[in-house]
Amino acid sequence: MTREELHQKVWTEPMRTLAKSMGISDVALAKRCRIADIPVPPRGWWARKEAGKAVKITPLPKPRATFANYFPAREPDNASESKDGDPMPPRFRDLAAVQDEIRAMVKTIKVPSTLESPHPTVARLLKQDAERKPTASPSRFLPDRNGPKFATAIQQRRLRILSAILTELVRLGCKIDGHTHAGERFNVQVGGYWTYIFFGVEGGAWPSYFNNDGRRYKAPDRPQLRFDITEHGERSPPKRTWREDDGPLEKQAAEIVRGLLLQAEEDTRELALMHFKWTREDNERRAREAKRAAEQAEANRIAREKAQAAARIDSLLGGADALERAVRIRRYVAAVRAARLDGATPVPREAVEEWALWALAQADAIDPVLSGQFASSLDI
Repeated sequence: MTREELHQKVWTEPMRTLAKSMGISDVALAKRCRIADIPVPPRGWWARKEAGKAVKITPLPKPRATFANYFPAREPDNASESKDGDPMPPRFRDLAAVQDEIRAMVKTIKVPSTLESPHPTVARLLKQDAERKPTASPSRFLPDRNGPKFATAIQQRRLRILSAILTELVRLGCKIDGHTHAGERFNVQVGGYWTYIFFGVEGGAWPSYFNNDGRRYKAPDRPQLRFDITEHGERSPPKRTWREDDGPLEKQAAEIVRGLLLQAEEDTRELALMHFKWTREDNERRAREAKRAAEQAEANRIAREKAQAAARIDSLLGGADALERAVRIRRYVAAVRAARLDGATPVPREAVEEWALWALAQADAIDPVLSGQFASSLDI
């Protein structure tokens, strides 16, 4: 859904209720709103509204540059689902046009000649560096250890360029997260996607560690600056690289930021296509499983009906056999009584009659008509 639609929803019903209807947690929904720069009702807002007090809806702010139909830059009428519910392949705006818009968005970046007003991240690095105390080296051939890391001229240049780049990224609405004390690795959140960068010194006596770029590249003898856009964890070659072979990185700062935004656009397009492929495959899998379940249910129904029909026939035949046995018992009792009346058997009349009553009771119990057992074979 669009920012406008989500903004309307979060001010229409409580976050927890809305999140439950969307199948996510309220924490995840709040994070999405935060990433998309969508204001949400503050604590106590719903209680005041239910109490009949006046409440104010915070209007949706104008999207920052990095949220203005970018990351990925889709076609305006690109629906995520078709009428029958199947996912539609994402359609993106022309990448060359998007690149021109990014170039217009980032025109020039002036790298300061000093670090008097650095970006807060760079200021923190400088503060940490000032607190480091050198430890004497065990060898006269090695410099002191654990001392300041950014005292050299090239490191000062690197921090000035880094400060200018980070300042521009923040202006564009990006979020910065640095995770090394050397100030070389950073995560940049562009829109809702994290891009990873490595900015260090290449060549010289104490170069930074750069991942192999898969090409035969000889590191320069004198130290130079290098800026990489990498994969998470830097387990594969960098996606984009800027070196000082074609001039100082101070003059390439704007191009670096443009390249970072363009890389984020390309990455999120790839993620959108991967998500479409995964969703389509998941829907196809669910459809196959539903078809197999329906086929199995139909097979079970047929087997159950066959078993019920066989059981009914068995009940019918069993009832017929029981009736025949009951009739035979009654004929037998009648024959015994007749034989006693003729005087052919010297058995007391009382004993014969007692036995006859018992035998006839057994016949009645066996008779499916008298006992009602015939009803089990009726289709009612």
